[in-house]
Parts: sequence; C-alpha cells; structure tokens
Amino acid sequence: AAQAQQFRGLSEMHEAGTITTREYREATKEPIELNGPGARAESDSIQGLIAYLLSEFKARYGSPALGRSGLRVVTTIDGDLQRQASCVLETHLARLQGADISYAVPAADGSRCLAADLLPPMRPGDIGVDHRIEGAALMILDVASGEVLSAVGDILSPRPLGEMADPFIYLTAFAQGYAPGSMILDLPPAAPTDLEASDLAAYKGPVRVRTALANGYRGAAERMLALVGPESVRRTMAALGLRPGPVFGDGIPEDAGWQESLARLVHAYSALANRGLL
Repeated sequence: AAQAQQFRGLSEMHEAGTITTREYREATKEPIELNGPGARAESDSIQGLIAYLLSEFKARYGSPALGRSGLRVVTTIDGDLQRQASCVLETHLARLQGADISYAVPAADGSRCLAADLLPPMRPGDIGVDHRIEGAALMILDVASGEVLSAVGDILSPRPLGEMADPFIYLTAFAQGYAPGSMILDLPPAAPTDLEASDLAAYKGPVRVRTALANGYRGAAERMLALVGPESVRRTMAALGLRPGPVFGDGIPEDAGWQESLARLVHAYSALANRGLL
C-alpha cells in the first residue's frame, strides 16, 4: 500500500511537470523502509507532546514561523522520563479498564516499564472492573524552573475540574482570613431528596479545613465556595494563569462548571508546590 501511494504521488508530480522523467524513474527505484512496531509506539507516545510544542510555538512566534527553514527547537523534555510516563499512564489506564493487576505496557523502546512498579495497588473491589475511562493525560513539571519534563496525551483540551479546583477554593479562603484549623461544615445539599442513606453517611459534619481538603469532602468545598464567593476564587485562579469556565447553579460549580486544560492546571499547581512562586 505504501509503495502504491509512492508511485501514485510520483506519477502526479511527473504529470504536473514538477519533476522530470529521469527524476521520476530514479525515485520509483528507491525502496521504502517501513518502521517496526516499536517505532510506531514511540511515535504514539509523543503525539500529545508534539501538539503541545506546536501550540507553544504558535503562541510565541505565530503560525507563519513554522514555514521557515533553519529553525532548531530545543525542549526541556527528559527522553527516559517521557517513555516511562507514557507506559505507566497506559498501564494504569489498562488496569482501570479491567486488565490484570500485574499487566504492564512496555516502554516505547521495548524496555520494561519500571514506573509501573510504583503504581499504588488497586482496591480489591476495583480489580478486573472496567471503569469506562477511555482516555488519560499526564504532565510532569519542574516546579522550581517551570520546565516541562514530560507530556503524554491531550493536555491542551479543557476538562471539568471538579474537586481539582478545591485547592484554589481553600487558597482563597486562607487569603480571606481562614486557617487550616478553621472549622467548616461538610453537609449534603439543602434538599437531599435524591440521596441514598449511604450517600448521606459520607458527609462528616463539622471538620477542619485541612481535613476537608486532604480528603476531598465535596460538601465542605461547596460550603467554603459559597462563603468566599465564586468570583473571588476565579480571581485566585486567574492570578495563577488559569482561565476557568463559567459557574453554574447558585454560585456552586457543578461537575462541569469550571473547565481548564491539564497544561494550565499543572502550571498553576506548581506555585503551590514552590512556596507560592509561579
């Protein structure tokens, strides 16, 4: 199929007059070297990275710059880390889709995925269960320098933040005078008519802010958001480079309320890991 496409392309070039008859004959004699499965896996593992690099390049220099010759782009990507990040993400995704807990996807270069040994063990009830998670993405950042060390999957498309927005809610609360030891109520919605008894039992009542944040208590996060105000949280997020989507409901974001790309989210998180420096 590749050879047929080669002849077709050369024939059209010859008919259009862009190559001579001699060039056409010499080109048809050139053999086609096919990449093996390993090369294809290597290519698949960097598709998300390539998309990210192109996006960054266009934002800095504009699309016309891509057509210039002589450009040399140097990235901060760690090759070994990129391959391990790709295989460990694929391994974790496969296990969440029902694969055996010992299953591991090899690295793109055919070597063993060492990072798969570092994945946390799955709960017994999750083993062999298809959680219907179709895709995933991963990004590793040096929080001190801001350098991107690895990027796998689609890190540019907006995704619902959900409880990943909680750190920004509580950061806003700290700026308004709350402390990690302050009390917050983890309670269900005002009219929990559609909640089962087991769902109601998941709410903890009065808890410390640090406990609510560490455990991802939804009732507490929504209560804190109502206290500090959605617009205040949006300003906090904007200061960290985020562009959160709209807020729905009575000032409370639904699961799809705030959306942001993984690339921007990881960059914003880096400030929290770097003593507030972005």
